[in-house]
Amino acid sequence: MGKNKCSFKHKWLSTKDYSWVRQFKGDKYKVLCSICNKIFDIGSMGESALKSHMKSDKHKSCEASVSGTATGAFFVSKGNHDKERSKGFESSVEGTVESMVVPLPPTVDVPHTQARGQIASYLIKEDVSKAEILWTLRTVTAHNSNKSNEHITEIFKAMFPDSQIAAKFTCGEKKTAYMSVFGLSEHFIALLKEEVNGCFAILFDESLNKKTQQQQMDIHIRYWKDNNVVTRYLGSEFLGKFKLRY
Repeated sequence: MGKNKCSFKHKWLSTKDYSWVRQFKGDKYKVLCSICNKIFDIGSMGESALKSHMKSDKHKSCEASVSGTATGAFFVSKGNHDKERSKGFESSVEGTVESMVVPLPPTVDVPHTQARGQIASYLIKEDVSKAEILWTLRTVTAHNSNKSNEHITEIFKAMFPDSQIAAKFTCGEKKTAYMSVFGLSEHFIALLKEEVNGCFAILFDESLNKKTQQQQMDIHIRYWKDNNVVTRYLGSEFLGKFKLRY
């Protein structure tokens, strides 16, 4: 029965209408459609099986999809085929054809609302920091204690329930102290050093700090500014335990 079957024809590879035909290795009575990625039998119908498959809806749909892909293409490797033919391996490699489809990479589209939300989040964070700095300055200049800010976060949230800044505002006792010592203090000292140009004098006063029972030395700096003598506080140093002398 095998003698009456239709087998694969190599001339199909050079036919324009059959550019999608690939030989199926191991069975000369079957072919592979590189577009549909489907193997079908040609033993009984021969070339008619190719024409029938080419007219099928699935093949047309796959062909339209491939042709519509911007970077998708089929590449037929003929160089290796010709080299092998020159070496006498025509029977085993003559129908070998490789194909590769390169699909478009997936595009990452950031929604406009998401990008706008990220910007808004950044701006709100800046506004919250500004509010916390202003409140810390108010605490220092009014000579209020850091302890007085212990529950200020809950108070602001209750006072301004519709404010996103109040919802994220956190400036309790410990944060107020931290921002005063390691934030605002360092900033104002840097501004003072930039302002002092030319001659200056250092003033100091040592006295007992009753709370810590230590000798506290306050340091001031006196300098010229706009034809005036200006005295500014620079910092304090603790010199140890205070000892009574008789």
